[in-house]
Amino acid sequence: MRVATIVVHWNSVEDLPGCLGALGSHPDLETVVVDNASPDGGEDLVRRRYPAVRWLPMGRNAGYGAAVNAGAAATRSDWLLALNPDTTMTGRDVLAMAAAARDLGAAAMGPKIVGRDGHTELSYSTRDSLAGDFGWMLAWRSGLPAARVTSPREVAWATGACLLLRRDDFERVGGFDEKYFLYFEDADLCRRLRLGGTRVIHHPGFTATHRRGGSIREQTGARELAYRRSQMRFASLHRSPAGRRLVRWSLVLRAWLLRGPWSSPDARARGAALREIARSAQTRG
Repeated sequence: MRVATIVVHWNSVEDLPGCLGALGSHPDLETVVVDNASPDGGEDLVRRRYPAVRWLPMGRNAGYGAAVNAGAAATRSDWLLALNPDTTMTGRDVLAMAAAARDLGAAAMGPKIVGRDGHTELSYSTRDSLAGDFGWMLAWRSGLPAARVTSPREVAWATGACLLLRRDDFERVGGFDEKYFLYFEDADLCRRLRLGGTRVIHHPGFTATHRRGGSIREQTGARELAYRRSQMRFASLHRSPAGRRLVRWSLVLRAWLLRGPWSSPDARARGAALREIARSAQTRG
């Protein structure tokens, strides 16, 4: 049983040594770094220090899901691991997690994710509902710790920061939806896998370390807009008409708050962009 680990790289050259070093080399583990047109010297580092790792340039910043899809198409292993460069997991644990996923009949599996300060991060959701979406987002923003789970459990979705996928199931549902540039592509994929009759499992017996501890609490303006576009797309595809309206109204409210006379020029520009996202969603119905 082989696993192809797909590391999506965008201006993360400082994180690559920790990520690739932890994976190491193993005959049943292939690793590919998919580059979203980063100007930070990552290619030179990978080719010089990790000659067994494949470098796959996208030629543009295509987003997370598109990069994972390209990495999957360039490999042949039965299992795929989508991995953020600021997240580390040993190659031995990757292979053991794939064996556990096979034994449990999972199409997707996520490990426990621990932040750099040692706390367990929220890395999955048990509820596939609008209330679950907002509850998870509020808990994440508030920095609430994840529940102490000691055994594998089926979940609605697990984070794409470290997500193991059975290739056959991944390809059967068409892989990641590339219209999500960043955020929600993991929830969308897991939902399609579950609707296809397969299992998504969180397994706390395996641990990945999120060294940088990045989150939507630390996002730039561009990341915020990417998050909101994806949030609106996910609601448009998977929530009721009332749910879609609620998400759209939440964007309108945030746009109003950002565009007030008390806001900075950058905040007002983000508010205008949020209002356009909400308007476009309403036009699409």
